Amino acid sequence: MKYSAIIERDADKRKKLIGKIIGKKSARHDGGQALILVPEKHILDACAGMGTIFHAGLKISEKKDIWKKVASGEIQTIIGTQKALFLPYKNLATIVVDEEQHENYKLWDQYPRLHTVRGAQQLAAIHKAEIIYASSYPSIALRHAIQTGACTMLHNRPIALLPKVIQFSFEDRKWKRAVPDEASHAIRTWARKGLRVLVLHNKKDSVSVRDAITRRLGKQAAKNIYIGTTALLSDPLVADADRVVWLFPEFTMRTYDFRASERARILAARLQNITPKSSLLIATRHMDVSKATFESSEEVWTSVVLEERSRLHLSPFADLVRLTVIDKDDKKSRARAITVREILDEALNKNPACKVYGPFQEYKAKTKKKMHEYHLLLAGPLNTLVDIYKDVPVDSADVDPHRIV
Repeated sequence: MKYSAIIERDADKRKKLIGKIIGKKSARHDGGQALILVPEKHILDACAGMGTIFHAGLKISEKKDIWKKVASGEIQTIIGTQKALFLPYKNLATIVVDEEQHENYKLWDQYPRLHTVRGAQQLAAIHKAEIIYASSYPSIALRHAIQTGACTMLHNRPIALLPKVIQFSFEDRKWKRAVPDEASHAIRTWARKGLRVLVLHNKKDSVSVRDAITRRLGKQAAKNIYIGTTALLSDPLVADADRVVWLFPEFTMRTYDFRASERARILAARLQNITPKSSLLIATRHMDVSKATFESSEEVWTSVVLEERSRLHLSPFADLVRLTVIDKDDKKSRARAITVREILDEALNKNPACKVYGPFQEYKAKTKKKMHEYHLLLAGPLNTLVDIYKDVPVDSADVDPHRIV
């Protein structure tokens, strides 16, 4: 399967590059169709001029009309979310996965837990289409593919991180301040100058943080400060921010998941791109972790992460499948999980390229009706893993799980 990459930090320039490449490939394939996938519905409005928009929120009559026109080949370019994968393409030549690093491509709160990128790969295989991964800040998987020559680089101008990391001083800790005084002072100074400041705080309760930041600040200046979680990033007002501050990224980084560092860095890049020429102010209680994650160069950080994942047999060096057993009784659930592990161990004796971890329980898991879940993680080539677990007595199997611990 052919695939290539466009890495461009400016969304408008990235769209123009995608449009040019689709046009060339369409001419080469006698008017072949193109599918452009985006991770979030709110992004679709900015892509209206590139083709026909398709998503779950359309009226049934609109969906039927698009369905027929795609099947007949009348519609040449579709821009959509995950649902666009299932349209009846007549002559699909190109699939573009825009912002391929975005974690919303993976469904984690509903079944089946489809990964849109996986779906795009299967669709491309069916139609013998080319895949283009577009990104403002590439994922570790794409970086690895480019390094190994599996992916052709068409354009390379990623977001450049400009972090300024601030830690709690002795005085901040002594007076138990909710925000480092250096950070809150900078925010107030910007707000008094009329600059709009976005403050990301990934906790729903931001009262103490807001009080610390707006202390001795007039009402008019306080209106220039927007405090919220990542949900704020889909608000059009965010695009007009003059300065961006991220409070306590350790809430993201201390997640017990091997992708925590990557997710934090991708989120930092997303924040940085709001004000690309200004520093991204990061306030933290854990200076060592924050510096290692944000202040390392792209080359050093990528090398460290890839070395660690290679050693642990994790993505992108192996596909991952999380198997789950569920029972109302904790002992029964664990006993079933141990039985599954024994079955897998026997099967893996014939497949040394695959690994199994567990059983384990998810950290701070939220389950319904007091159900007890135990998980096992399989790592290896996906086709081999499917043959191994397809007849194993488990309640669910999740490919590319959103979380593994």
